[in-house]
Amino acid sequence: NSKYWQKGHPYLAGINFTEIGSDQSASSALESGQAQLAMGVSTIPLLKALSSSSSITVTKLPALVDEFVNLNTMSGPFANIKAREAVEYATNSKALVKDLYGGEFSTVQSQTAPGQEFYTATNKYYRAYDLKKAKALVASIPGGLTVDLCTTLNSSFFINEVQAIATMWEQAGITVNIQDYSLQQMLGITFSGSWQAIDENWGVGVDPGINDSEFFSSTAAFTGNHSAALLGLF
Repeated sequence: NSKYWQKGHPYLAGINFTEIGSDQSASSALESGQAQLAMGVSTIPLLKALSSSSSITVTKLPALVDEFVNLNTMSGPFANIKAREAVEYATNSKALVKDLYGGEFSTVQSQTAPGQEFYTATNKYYRAYDLKKAKALVASIPGGLTVDLCTTLNSSFFINEVQAIATMWEQAGITVNIQDYSLQQMLGITFSGSWQAIDENWGVGVDPGINDSEFFSSTAAFTGNHSAALLGLF
């Protein structure tokens, strides 16, 4: 650009961005020299292997994304607060971080991540893992508790995570149907409101008025509630 505002800049004539389908492919491209930078690699064993390379630098960013299971409280089993409490007590977040992610992540008690502004470390309403309480709640629900737990097929990260979560919930006596959907299928159940529980994440958004209401406003596609009070806050 001959009219670029700073003389002598930019230093590069151009940058090529290449879409790579998996973390393994991105790792291989880095090691072979075909790529110089890979962003968003989340497969822990690959990150550990890359960290041991003398020619590759791995930069761990502050935690800006929060993993959570979104529950549809408007219909289905999670309209019952006992069902919501049961899955929360049945989820051992610390074990997930330790066994599935090699201790590389941290557990949180609210919808904020440690690298975000206004991170809240504790939440008085947080229900920590308690298998005994989870089993008791499931037993108190007439007919027991059966849950459809879904995620998208585009990442092994989420596929492995839902399997681990389902194993934990089943230990509490919950019957879990895992549903790994394509993006098109996920959009279909989301906008129809026929979903029950979705393993997903959020974060990085600069405007909480957009980010928060995307999941919790009563008019949003991903919402699980119709709270007039909450809508008024947004």
